[in-house]
Amino acid sequence: MAIPTVLVSGALGSGKTTLLKAIVAANPQRRFGIVVNEFGDVGVDGDLLRPLIPEIVEIRNGCICCATQDQLVPAINEMLRAYHVDILLLEMSGVAEPLPVLHELRILEPLIEVRSHAVVVDAAAGLDLATRDRNLRNAVAHATVMIVSKVDIAGRTAIDGWIAYLGAVNERATLVEARNGEMPLSCLIDPARSPAVMAGPQAATAHDARSHRFNSFCLFVDSVTEEALRRFVSCYGNKVGRMKGIVPIAGAWMEIQAVRDDLRISPFAGTAPDRGRLVFISGAMYPQELRRVASESFEVDRADEAERVETVVD
Repeated sequence: MAIPTVLVSGALGSGKTTLLKAIVAANPQRRFGIVVNEFGDVGVDGDLLRPLIPEIVEIRNGCICCATQDQLVPAINEMLRAYHVDILLLEMSGVAEPLPVLHELRILEPLIEVRSHAVVVDAAAGLDLATRDRNLRNAVAHATVMIVSKVDIAGRTAIDGWIAYLGAVNERATLVEARNGEMPLSCLIDPARSPAVMAGPQAATAHDARSHRFNSFCLFVDSVTEEALRRFVSCYGNKVGRMKGIVPIAGAWMEIQAVRDDLRISPFAGTAPDRGRLVFISGAMYPQELRRVASESFEVDRADEAERVETVVD
């Protein structure tokens, strides 16, 4: 029998990993497999999910809609060979285009069945994001489930604005509000059937990899302070856009999640890595500027230069 599969897309920091963590934690009777795509050389999301579920395959250093698209089918085949899973969850990178991925997944139709394409939308983000982010607009238009996240921190006016926009763009999709990623699994694997689930080949060929004008930079650190993190977010959060990581703070390993000026620090539940790392993603900074502000903000010694990884996406 084909394995029910859910494709999860959404803008940077919209809450995709939080959604997957909540879904897995709330359904311990299900055996999940997860494929995570991060366009940087060094990932974080896989390590955040692994304490909950070991059945994870990561695709790094490029988006699966273009640069690493040829790795998608082999990654899923690897997952299905290595693990016995009931449900397959595929998390796209925050800058990826979903339509080519949906087209690529048709190759695996005898083994998997795409039940839904879920788009996560950050209710705390300004509604102008919908006009600036072409990938997000395409994702919303072809979604079967639209999830409005971060309703715990967004005002009701902002939430209602996003709901009105989403409903106007795609009236066929199921619309769900989610607090901390919590929502019924049934909304993802048994949504109202819609022809928008699978995209035709003409949609796939319309994608231009040059649309990914983001820079990603990973900084390895031995420790950081909460004060330095908050100062960085206050000074550069709106330009950097996204920061995430696993770092030691005052001797304890912590998970770092920052979207614009919203910083969240929580205990890391997984196995501590050899060194702490912070990943910065920006569509507004040049690579050299991103490197400089990150290094100076966390006072990294120049001797660590060789251990930093920088990825420029198109």
